[in-house]
Formats: sequence, structure tokens, C-alpha cells
Amino acid sequence: MGNYLEGTYKTPDGKVTGEPSTASGSAHSTATDTSSSTATHAGNNSQSTSSSTAKAPSNAAATTTSASATPASGGEIMRAHALVGALGLGAALNARRFQTSALPFELPSVAHRIVSSPLKYLSQQLYALQLFVRGAPLLLPAKRERIHVLCISDTHCLKPEQLPIADLLIHAGDLTNAGTADEIQDQVDWLKSLDYKYKIVIAGNHDSYFDPRSRGEQDKYRQINWGDGQQKILYLQHSSIELDFNQHGRTLTVFGAPQIPACGGPEFAFQYPRGQDAWSGTVPADTDILVTHTPPKYHLDLPRGMGCEWLLEEVWRVRPRLHVFGHVHCGHGQEGAFWDDAQKAFERLGARNERGPLVDLVGLRGWLDAARLLVSSTLGLIWSRVWGGTSNNTLMVNAALMTGSTGRLGNNKAEYVPNLAAQVCVERGSQLHE
Repeated sequence: MGNYLEGTYKTPDGKVTGEPSTASGSAHSTATDTSSSTATHAGNNSQSTSSSTAKAPSNAAATTTSASATPASGGEIMRAHALVGALGLGAALNARRFQTSALPFELPSVAHRIVSSPLKYLSQQLYALQLFVRGAPLLLPAKRERIHVLCISDTHCLKPEQLPIADLLIHAGDLTNAGTADEIQDQVDWLKSLDYKYKIVIAGNHDSYFDPRSRGEQDKYRQINWGDGQQKILYLQHSSIELDFNQHGRTLTVFGAPQIPACGGPEFAFQYPRGQDAWSGTVPADTDILVTHTPPKYHLDLPRGMGCEWLLEEVWRVRPRLHVFGHVHCGHGQEGAFWDDAQKAFERLGARNERGPLVDLVGLRGWLDAARLLVSSTLGLIWSRVWGGTSNNTLMVNAALMTGSTGRLGNNKAEYVPNLAAQVCVERGSQLHE
């Protein structure tokens, strides 16, 4: 895998090691004696602020991103107009609709997605439709006790006032904006005040305190008070914990890891070069719940794929019951993973370069994958809905509460998973308020 974090690396036996934690209440050995600078955060989400109570501001003001897409030039816009006219879609369409966003985590317009690659766009819609018709990815025995899991992420210093009752609360990172010790402690104190049997937290790229490379000098010797007893927060960083649910007669193993493909400057935490393998062999095979900050590529992700392809391969290997993540705000929602040929075809189509409709029309390999997606989706529907077949499936949850780059918790439904053992009969939790 190679080193993706100074002092944190994969050993020959496949384990990720790092600086030991000195923070009180940490569930496992993790690097927590860190902080962030108050420089402007770029890439995903927002411009950082040193205030622990400030809302996550729009990343329209971000200025230091190294991953921002360059707006289309005048020549590119003219070529887009000519191509649209040639396809009979009408040159009267505003060419600005075909520009990608200058912000790397913004969702492109439907028009841009169609013109960039109509085959990829249609395959995404087909895949979403078959997942909807196929239903929940897991089946629950009628008398099986349920474990209720509440999934949240990307609160960015904000505190939703209402959350539904659950046995387990998971926060998948980006608690803060600037990632200072004060901001993080404020969020941790809020989480400690919530009444849940277990509360698990991982870091996100904005939580700079936890990464030795991005900690600020002012926080070098600061520690986080994680609480104790019923208030205790379990912080996971390349580590697992086994949770005992005595009332249900079951245990669950949860593994958490914060690393993400690079999307910003040195003030962002746990970054590794995009395309580098920071995941293979790092997730224990007995993991029931996987918590990461980045999504697996192409799943509850941006259409062009801002998630990690190596994480996707690792999830294919482990196939946990539940995978919780955030990071890409506009990917908020839930999705079943059935680990079948339809999913393989969808992911191959997602990896295609977006080179316009003419290339799509003559690209034989793309059409073969589209045919495989259609046939495999049909067979999967017959297997699950007609024959009642089951397999080792996964529920994926992008639990980001922040709406795009608005600085508001507009994704106003927490992801509530009431049946983690089997059929995940998804219910929506109480509406969240700022």
C-alpha cells in the first residue's frame, strides 16, 4: 500500500499502525494529539473558521483547494454548443449548463452529465431503478431482535436538536470546520450529552486535530475529554471494537478508519494521493459495521467518482452488513450493495472517461457493460423478488447532514437503520433542526 500518512503505514502483515493515542477515553490506540491550522479549508464543504460555534460556511469562498476543477473555457463552451446542435438537442441551450462546477464536491447539472456521457448517465439511472425495485439488501427473520443504529456525518460544528432513539449512534467524521481542539471538544461534549448506549466517532478531513501532519502548534499538547461511563465516546482510527448488546443477545464488531483521497491542502487530515492504495487488507474480515469518511467510489458519490476505488475493492472483499460514511454531501442517502454482476457492470461504466456522446455511440465495450447491467439486474430481480433468494449483502449509508456547500444541515433526515442483523427496513428519523 505504501505510506499515506507520516507515522501511519501498513505493516507486512496487513495492519495499519500509527502514533499511539494519548486522548482520554479513546477506544483503541490512535493518533489524537493533534490539531489543525486556521487556514482556509478547501475542496469538500467549506472555508474553515476558528470559531467552535460557527456554521459551516459555503465553500464558494474556498481559495486553497488543490483539486478544484477549472471552469470551462470559451472554446470548450462553443464546442459544447456545436455538439449539442449536431445531436439535434438545440443550440439554444445555455452552454453554461454544460460546465462542471468550479467546486469539486458540487453535483454537475443533468444536462452536463448527459452531454459528457449519455451512456454513463443512463446506466446510473437504470442501476438506481433496479435497486429501488429490488428493495432492502438484507432479510430479517420475523422474530429476530433488532439493533437500532443511527448514522450521522458532516455536522461541521452544528448540532441537530432532535435525533431518533437508537441503540448505537455513529458519526462518520467532519465534526468541525477548522478542526481545532476547541471545535472538536465542543462537538464531543454535545455527543456526550446524547442518550445512546454506544456512541462511535471517526475523524474526517476537516478534523485536523487528529492527524499529526495537520495539527496546529497551538493544540500540540491538547487532549480531548471523551467522557466516561454512559457518556463515553468511542473513537476509532484504524481500529475495531466489539459491542455487546445483551438485550438482543448479540455482539457487533465495528471498524473505523478516516483516510480519504487527497482533496485539499495540508490543513486537511488523513489524505493520501488519489489513486494510491491505502485500504487493501486493512479491514478485518469479521467486521459487521464499517465506518469510513470517504465513500467507496461510485456509490452515494459524485457521478465522476470522488470516493476511493481501493476502498471499494476492500468492501467487495469484506462485505460488512452496514457501511457508514459521509464526505460527499450531495451523495446523502442509502443504497443496497448486492455484490453481483450488475454491480460490477455499473462500476465499470462509472470508471469510463466522459468523452461525449459520439464516443459513447461507437464504444462497443461500454454497450456490452450496459447490456450486462440490464441482464444482470433483471436476473437479480427475479432471484430476490420471485425466488426469494438471499446472499451476503450490504447496506451503504452516506450519512452527511450538511447540504452541499450551504453551511446548513439541510439533509434534514438522519439515517436510521432499525434492523441491523438482517432485513434493514429503513425508517426515517425525526426531522433535524439547526
